[in-house]
Amino acid sequence: MNHSEEREREATASIVDDVGDIGSRIIGGLIDSEPLKDIPFAKWGVSILRIVESVRDRLLARRISTFMHAVKGGLEPWEVKDTISRLEINRHYSESVGEHLLERLERMDGSRKALMAGAVLISFGKKVINDDTLYRLLHAIEAMHLLDAPTLRNLVEEGPYIVGVKQPTRRDASTTYSARKSTPRQESLQSLSASSLVALQGSSAIGDSIPSWDLTDLGRKFLELRLDLIEY
Repeated sequence: MNHSEEREREATASIVDDVGDIGSRIIGGLIDSEPLKDIPFAKWGVSILRIVESVRDRLLARRISTFMHAVKGGLEPWEVKDTISRLEINRHYSESVGEHLLERLERMDGSRKALMAGAVLISFGKKVINDDTLYRLLHAIEAMHLLDAPTLRNLVEEGPYIVGVKQPTRRDASTTYSARKSTPRQESLQSLSASSLVALQGSSAIGDSIPSWDLTDLGRKFLELRLDLIEY
């Protein structure tokens, strides 16, 4: 180890001590992990520590820790290396893999979303989804309101919600405690549409079809991965 590397290691250890109880020891463990020391994931960990140190954002540190703990628990070291290698081939963004994911985490609200993001990365690592779906799901998680998540399950369990048509199989939201069995709220549907998880289908300018809200392919993948059932 040269002098520069030794100084960087000492600086990293100092930051780990500063952030301490919020999970930096997990990050430090990843950096010091023998199987990971020679792959980009280790540098990713150093970048995380620098961001935490610079912005003093404990909530961000918690999200980062939650995310990395989930990824470490869901992927073997060789899968992490393979995951990063496959992502680095994609040149749709100029940042490193770590920087790109960190920016996502910084914009997400709450540790539950960090767990959801971790589950998505694990699915990519296991080759369940491709890189395009990975990035689209990360964006959807970032953009969605978690209170709207039950509406997704409602649409898959009870079918599309037909606009302006009475559907007896759906009970009114005011008469049930189960959001999954209630009529979807218009606000939730529009919000989820902005996240690309649902779409208004069958609408026509000349009015020859009945519009209905239904899941997009991305929304179905979201449910297939059971992201809406992740709790913190």
